Amino acid sequence: MAEGCSLYQVLGCEQGALFAELRVCFRRRALSVHPDKGGSKEAFQQVLAAFETLADPVARAGYDRRHAAAVRPAATARQACWFVIVNGVICNDVSKKHQKHHCF
Repeated sequence: MAEGCSLYQVLGCEQGALFAELRVCFRRRALSVHPDKGGSKEAFQQVLAAFETLADPVARAGYDRRHAAAVRPAATARQACWFVIVNGVICNDVSKKHQKHHCF
């Protein structure tokens, strides 16, 4: 499995997948990476760990919060830069102070 993949990508399912869908994706992925089927032990353990986290509602909610928090700052900065450029202001500083007083 690739480094930096989300647990959903490891299983090959969408973020909003229900438990039944998670289980189907887990079984499919587990069979494809199982050491007895030509896969690696590390890949199988990664798939198993992803399923165990996402199958537990409490652990999944915590993972989703952490994952969303890690993704959100980069998206916010891109949106702020886009807004600045559209309004004709060339600005590399997207700090809150700059946005509040100069760009917005």
